[in-house]
Order: sequence, then structure tokens, then C-alpha cells
Amino acid sequence: HNFCCVIAYLMTSLIYKAAREKGFMGSIDTLLDLLENIRLGTIFEDTGKKGKPKAVYKLEVMDSAERKLAEDLQIMNLHENSMKLKGFGVYI
Repeated sequence: HNFCCVIAYLMTSLIYKAAREKGFMGSIDTLLDLLENIRLGTIFEDTGKKGKPKAVYKLEVMDSAERKLAEDLQIMNLHENSMKLKGFGVYI
């Protein structure tokens, strides 16, 4: 438990530092609230073929502060190049 808490604190601190370097003026709580509102949606499209439908991932609509933060942290297009590990899906 302690290890997970320390890792979470370190990751939060690094993200906060990167956001501050890009001009973010809020607190860590504000940063986490904004990041919480940046959500990835899954849309299943029918391909017209047998088998599973195609999953398309898109970011939900964001307000200007959330969009600026996502652009500053360079996470706007992260979902387009997801990790490919055999037998493991990031968005499952």
C-alpha cells in the first residue's frame, strides 16, 4: 500500500511540474480535477463483416481549461497510438 501511494505521489508531482512549466497556475487538487474530466470514450462501429465490431476511441468534449491542459501535457492524441502487447489490451 505504501509503495503504491509513493508512486502515485511521485507521478502526480511530475505531472504537476510539467503543467506548471507550461503555465498552469492552479493547485494539485485543481490539476487532478481537470485531469479527471478528460475522459476517453469507446465507440463500437459495425464493419459489416463477421466477428467483433471495430472499437474506436475518442476523447469526450472538454472545456477550454481541460483542452489546454491536455494539449500542454501532450495527451490529446495518446489514444491513437495505443500500446500493443500480445494478450493484453489497455482499454479493456
